Parts: sequence; C-alpha cells; structure tokens
Amino acid sequence: MKIILAVLSLLVFNVKIFSQENGLPFRVGDKFGISDKNGTIIIKPEYDYISVNLEKGKAYFQAFTIKDTTSLSSFIFNNKIIINNKDYSDYHIDGNFIIATKYQLKKDARSGRIQKTGEINYLYDFDGKKIFDEGLAIISVTEDFENTSVMHEPKKNLQEVLIITKDLSGKFSILVYNKLSKKITRTLLNKTPFLNINYNYEDNYTDRTITCIYEDETGKGKKIKIKIENNQFKIYSTEIADISKRNNRSNRGDDYDLTIDHMTVEDAPAEKNTPQNFSGNEQKKILTINRIEIKTDLYYLPKSVEEIEFIDKTFNENERYILSSKGKAGLFNVYGSELLVPIKYDEIMEDGSSRDRAAYILKDNKKYGIFIYDAPNHKIIEPIFDKIPTLTEYNYFGKGQPLLKLFDENGKFFCYSNQEGKLYYSKK
Repeated sequence: MKIILAVLSLLVFNVKIFSQENGLPFRVGDKFGISDKNGTIIIKPEYDYISVNLEKGKAYFQAFTIKDTTSLSSFIFNNKIIINNKDYSDYHIDGNFIIATKYQLKKDARSGRIQKTGEINYLYDFDGKKIFDEGLAIISVTEDFENTSVMHEPKKNLQEVLIITKDLSGKFSILVYNKLSKKITRTLLNKTPFLNINYNYEDNYTDRTITCIYEDETGKGKKIKIKIENNQFKIYSTEIADISKRNNRSNRGDDYDLTIDHMTVEDAPAEKNTPQNFSGNEQKKILTINRIEIKTDLYYLPKSVEEIEFIDKTFNENERYILSSKGKAGLFNVYGSELLVPIKYDEIMEDGSSRDRAAYILKDNKKYGIFIYDAPNHKIIEPIFDKIPTLTEYNYFGKGQPLLKLFDENGKFFCYSNQEGKLYYSKK
C-alpha cells in the first residue's frame, strides 16, 4: 500500500505541475498581464513586457518590469506567479525545477560597453521555494536516470532526483532531492575541487549507472558508481582513481568549469529593405525577399520591448523562390514542384523570427496574413491584420492553432493574437 501511495503521489507531483490550459500575455494600455484564450484577465497587467516560452507544450512566461537601465523579472507558470520581481536575468525549466540565472555585468572602462563576466544560478521548485540558499555557478538536475528510449521497457517515476552543483568557489557536490518531502535528503559528495562524471546509460542503456571520479578530502582520486536500489540513489562501488590528468567534465555536455563570457555590445548591421518588383504579365522568378527579424541585443542585457527590422534575404533557387505575375507574388517550392502560396499577394516576406517552423508574411491591400509550413496541409491565414504578424508557436492553442505576435508600422511589438484575428489587447 505504501508503494502504491508513493507512486500516486509522484504522479500527482508531475500532473499538478503541467496541468492547466496555456494562458497568454494580454496588453492593457502599456502594461502586460496574463489572460486565458478568451481574453479574461488572470494576472493583473503590471509588467512592461512578457515573453512566451514552451516546455513540452506547456507555456511559461518571463515578465519584466523595466526601470531605467535595469529590470526586475518574474516567472509565471500554470497562470500563477511563482517568482516575483527579482533581479534575475533569465529562467529555464529543468525537469520539475526552475533555474533562475543572474548575469554578472560590468561596464568596460575604456569602451563604455556592458560585459558579462559570469553568472549565478538559483534552484527553485514550482511552489517558488529555493532549494539552496546560496547562488551556484552550475546546477545540473538528473531526473531521467531510469528513463529509456527502448519501447518495451517501462519508465519509472523515481522518488528521488540527483542534483550536481558547482559553487562559486569552484567546489562540486552531488546531492539527493526527495520529491515527496521536497527537501535535500542526502549528500553523496560534498564540495570536492575536482569532479568527472559519466552517465553510463547514455552510451549503453543496459548500464543504469553513473560513474564519478573525484578528489577526496585527502587530495587522492576516487571513483564511485551510483545506481538506483529500492528506488533510491546508492553508491555501490568505490575504488582508487588516477586524477593526475584532471579535467572537470561530463559526457552530457555540461562544462563544469564556469566560462567567463567577455562578449560585448557590437554595433548592429545596417538595415536593408529592398522593394520587390512584381511588374509585368509574364511569370518571373525573384530570388530576393525581405526577411523580418527581431532586433536583438546581447542575451545578457536587460530585456526590452521587441522591435522588428527588415533584412535582405536571397533564396537558393534550387529550393524555393518568389514567383510573380501581373503585379502579384506567390511562393514556389522546388522540392515537390509545388506552389506553396498562390500568386495573388502584393508582397511576401519571410518570418525570420519563427523558431517553430518556416513562415511567410503575406501582404495584400495594406492588410497582412501569414503562411505557415505544415506539410502536407500548409496553413494560410489570409490578410486580416492591420499589423504585421509573426509566428510565436504553431500549436499554442491546440494542433494547428497558432499564437501570433503583431508589430505596428514602426516595427514595435503591439500585442498577441490568435488566427481569427482576436487581439489580446485593450486600451484600458
């Protein structure tokens, strides 16, 4: 009975986190909050900008309050504010945890440019509780220890999570977190100056172990293996290891040496906006197109409201190109020899901001629509928008039901919309 209750508790633990319908940013005046898909406000509009991110189809939001050259941020998930008005720069989800990152910045004395010199990370659960009081250079969460891609092997819901950390002094620890008690329950390694990890099951799925080579308190090398026994992480073998050629690393790609990133703000490339010439009655192949991109600063600078810019893009004529006739434009795909977009629009522009899939903006009679690549049945949303739409997420409201961003005539982000043209905006 205890085992059944534990499994049920773990299922509730995971379902509770990823359960509610996606909300979305709603603009009221110059502030943003969160509404449901019908436009009913859930979180009061008090933020200057909210960005949308998806994790396994579930939306989470980073909300920013901008003050001069700095900004405060909040993390919103399941339509609830989990972390509110902190000086964190970025967030991401790692399994059943949130990693909040604070970039360390300084101004270069000679150039006056802002530089990133490092970062500090904090681990939270989805109740907004900090797992560690201290900030850490690196946090790596292992929750997939018993997961496998082999279809006939069932996946297990583990009660425990392995957390590997590197503190700001460069010391490594391996700790065990219990999902039911929501606490760190054991420390397998504590503040070793050297750690090399190999996740053996990633090379051989039958070897469900992790190998760790580290420096012990006497300065000697040790090798341990960690495995699951009775649903708990256990060290089951220990032996001496040679650490003379030490190299802190992991086969998972986590670099356990904090990289100092001295990137600086460079001048943005000059904008281009070449008008397309669709004159003439004969069909013409046109290889140059306007590509719309989000103006970007370096990722570590304080977030601001998005703007778009127009960049010249040249097609590879062996892949696709604009086909024009009688002053109208369509989009031809060489592979399959098909006309993706019929020749009936005043202008076609590439949506360079889409991370989801290929998309093209369609302009006709001063209205805008969008083509979204979804073979074999591509989606065309005819020009119904007064503002320029770009694709945020294709399946945001359900399969083939996209969330769009709208940008005004000055290229500034205005609000979000669905495919029917419903604006998530009100003046007050």
